[in-house]
Amino acid sequence: MDFTGRPLKGMIYVAPRGITSDTDLESWIRQAKDFAGSLPPKEAKPKRKRAAEVERS
Repeated sequence: MDFTGRPLKGMIYVAPRGITSDTDLESWIRQAKDFAGSLPPKEAKPKRKRAAEVERS
């Protein structure tokens, strides 16, 4: 998928004719969920301090 000139990896764009019925849409959603479920979990990023917390310290 590329809307900004910088492709988004792992994303697709489904044209309107690709989802002409609820069954078509459900198929795309099922495929997306299956793919996302097959990926390894991401590591948690350390939490950043909010601006208000930084000002107090």
